[in-house]
Amino acid sequence: MAVSEDGITWYEVQDLRSLTSSYREYVVDLDAAIAAHGLRYNSTFRIRFNQVDDFQIPFDGIGLDDISIRGVDARRLTVTLPEQATEGDGLLARPGVVSVGEPVPVAVTVRLTSSLPAKLSVPPTVTIPAGSDRAPFGLTVLDNALLDGTTSVRVRAEAADHFAGEAAMDVADNETATLRVKLPPKAREGDGRLVHQGIVRVSPRPAHDVVVQLHSSDPAELEVPPTVILPAGQASAAFDLFVVDDARIDGTRMVRVTAHVDNWVDGSAAIAILDNESIGLALVLPASVAEGNGVLTNAGTVQLSGSLPTNLLVTLRSSDLTELRLPASVEVIAGAFEANFDLIPVDDAMID
Repeated sequence: MAVSEDGITWYEVQDLRSLTSSYREYVVDLDAAIAAHGLRYNSTFRIRFNQVDDFQIPFDGIGLDDISIRGVDARRLTVTLPEQATEGDGLLARPGVVSVGEPVPVAVTVRLTSSLPAKLSVPPTVTIPAGSDRAPFGLTVLDNALLDGTTSVRVRAEAADHFAGEAAMDVADNETATLRVKLPPKAREGDGRLVHQGIVRVSPRPAHDVVVQLHSSDPAELEVPPTVILPAGQASAAFDLFVVDDARIDGTRMVRVTAHVDNWVDGSAAIAILDNESIGLALVLPASVAEGNGVLTNAGTVQLSGSLPTNLLVTLRSSDLTELRLPASVEVIAGAFEANFDLIPVDDAMID
């Protein structure tokens, strides 16, 4: 594999002479390769794959599939923001940054806009200096005095002859509210989806739609959606519960569902999930065996009605040890539904 600035002079950047008949992936760092040869990207930059062979196409040669070039376009604007801030933080110590793929030869003026200027203010423009590939800009987080929860705010960057870019950051509310969760007192494994049986309440009511995060303390027993929307001006919102049938003998389990919004008081409630597996053992044996058969490996089976979270030791007893012997016990491993054990018919030399 070779590269060229002008399509005339070529420089090898990856040796393909040792290829075998098996497919193999090669990754070439083009930035490092062209820097090693003192080259630059330009409008005539070329990449090619060379092969010299002693047999004609298409009966011989290199098979090249899925060639991809990944990178940041030199004229694509990228916006970098902090992940989160809180209303009233004012001018943030960590600025936003707008950048391009390579240093610009002349200064570039970038226009900035905020999707919610009442939440997050940005300067109207920022300039990337000549010879640089980036410029910082100030982020001012305002306080709108509204109960509106955590809001995602997008900052967009645009410039002439460049592709626009944008990024988002979360602005947490500094007004507080109290959340409460209401659940049915109990449900049973196998109940499946319980439509609108979970309710989250808030006081006071929000001024805008608020995304409330939901969490189940035991998703293997009870699943909840990751979020629910509290509509503007409403005091509650319903969400579905999904009761999981886990095939485990685990009795009644208490599961707690928690509702959360940054800087608000969390709400939670518990529900009892009743087990639908019965506690029982089953013994499976051959219909008949003959004296003198010797050890019948794994011929007996102990079966459970469901799996257990811990190992279970099952005691075995033969009603007539002069006819059939077996081990004193067998252990069902945690998570398994059955365990096998050997049978030993006794050859007693009697006609019985």
